Order: sequence, then structure tokens, then C-alpha cells
Amino acid sequence: MWRRWFVVILLLVFPFFFIGGADYYDPRSVKEFWNLGHLFFFAMFALVLDSYWWAQNRSIFFRILFTFFILLFVGVGIELIQLNITSRSCSLSDVVRDLSGGAIVLFWKASRRQPPLQAILSGFLLIIIVSYNFAPLLLALTDEYRSYKAFPLLAGFECEAEFRRWTSGPGVGFHRVSAPRLQGGYSGQITLTTDKYSGVSLDHFPRDWSGKRGLAFSVFNPGRQIVLHYRVHDSQHNVTEQRFTDRYNGKTVLEHGWNEIIIPMADIINGLKGRKMDITKISGFGIFVMNQNERRILFLDNVRLL
Repeated sequence: MWRRWFVVILLLVFPFFFIGGADYYDPRSVKEFWNLGHLFFFAMFALVLDSYWWAQNRSIFFRILFTFFILLFVGVGIELIQLNITSRSCSLSDVVRDLSGGAIVLFWKASRRQPPLQAILSGFLLIIIVSYNFAPLLLALTDEYRSYKAFPLLAGFECEAEFRRWTSGPGVGFHRVSAPRLQGGYSGQITLTTDKYSGVSLDHFPRDWSGKRGLAFSVFNPGRQIVLHYRVHDSQHNVTEQRFTDRYNGKTVLEHGWNEIIIPMADIINGLKGRKMDITKISGFGIFVMNQNERRILFLDNVRLL
């Protein structure tokens, strides 16, 4: 009876591999929690399969081999279908989660029937697999807590985990260094390319900027003058074809040395054409340069709201 109910649940859940899910700008914890759906779905699938093989009096070798084969076949099939769906993408990590779900069930069942030494080994492997799959969610939750605790500081680069909040353009290097810096012990070094647009963007941070006077950040330019462009957008911008006029855009000529850039919140609110920025749902901030004839290095620090 329980196997029949599990089959019903699996059939009801299966369409969600192709519809719904976390959005690109959702918190990382939401994305990681959604990704764990692969683990739970295939763990339940493996439990049903192994129960069926057991009822057929199959050997343990047969049960493990054919369970993993079917899980791999179904998992790869799902990813190939997602490859042809616009809102989805193919991911090897999801296949690993699929097989991990099966491995958790099989190692758990094996640890209950094996001799003590083998049971301990199975339990140890089970702990490793569970830890590996849940670590991204725990890391995301930890950094989100750290981000909200530091608010209104958006980025100070005091922790290596902060760089997971950022996205770098193709070929752009981005890491923390101890000098030069303005606050704390580190700043972020950005190695820019000669692409038409080259920069970094902050994607994960507290979204509600209401009650703040402005956005400020400091950039150290070790070389000659360079024009720095920057942008801010809200969640609505993500569903309006990301038009240039549907976000705040600004630029500053960076002199040699430290440059502090302050953007009044009124400018951000009124910097769009046809509507006002929703500062309770800010979803992105980015800085970049354009059409450089050589690679340039800039240092970013003390990104904060005033």
C-alpha cells in the first residue's frame, strides 16, 4: 500500500522538473532548497524500486545495479528534456543529486542488514553523501544571515564567502586582497578584460532599500583615468526585457587613487523612463567598463547604503 502511495506522489511531483521552481533572482537558499527536490524525489523512487526488487526475491547485487541504472537513465532523460525547454537548463549537478538520493536509500538499507564493520562503513558513506548534498543549502543560509546582519553594508570583502554574492563577466578575475583597502582588512580586486562590457554584479543582498538616502561605494584606480559605468535595477526590470531605460544607469571618470561614488536614492528612484524604481525590491547592482584596449585592474570596497 505504501508503495502505491509513493508512486502516486512521484507521478504528481514529476511535472515540477519542467515547470515552476526558483527564479534566477530568488535567494540562494530558496534555489538550493528547490535543487534538493532531486535528492528527495529519487530517494523515494529508489525506495519504491528496491522494494519491488526485494518482493521479486532479487539478489542484493541485482537490486543495487538495476536501481542505479534506472535512476541514471531517468535522471539523464530529465536533463535532456530540460535542455529543450527555454526556462530550464541541463545540469550535471542535478544528475549527481539524483544518484545521491538513490545512494542514501541503498546505503541506509544496507547498514541495517550488514555485519557491524560493513554497517559502519555504509553509515559513514551515508553521512558523506548527505553532508555533500546539504552543504550548499547550509552555506547559503549562513551567508544570507551574515549579509542581513551586516546591512546596510552590502560588501566589505571581509569573508571569502562574500564573493558568492557576485557574478563576474567572462574572463573577469575577482578576488580579495589586503591592499589597497578603505575599511576592514580586505578589498575586492577586479581584473577587467577588453570585451565590449566587462565587470561584476552583486546579485544577492537584502532587497529592501527603503528609508536609505543613497548608495555609496569606493573604487581604487591604480592607473590612468578610466570611465566606470554602474547600474541598479529592481525585480520588475527582470521581466521587461531588461531594457536600458528600465534601470538606473550612471558613469564616473575614475582618477588615479581612491574614488568615492555616491548615488542619491532619489536619482535611483527616478532614473527610469516611464516608471519609478521599486526600492523595496532591488535585485541587482553592477559596475563595468567598456571597450578597453588593454586589461585593467580596479579595487572595490565599502559598498554600502547611506
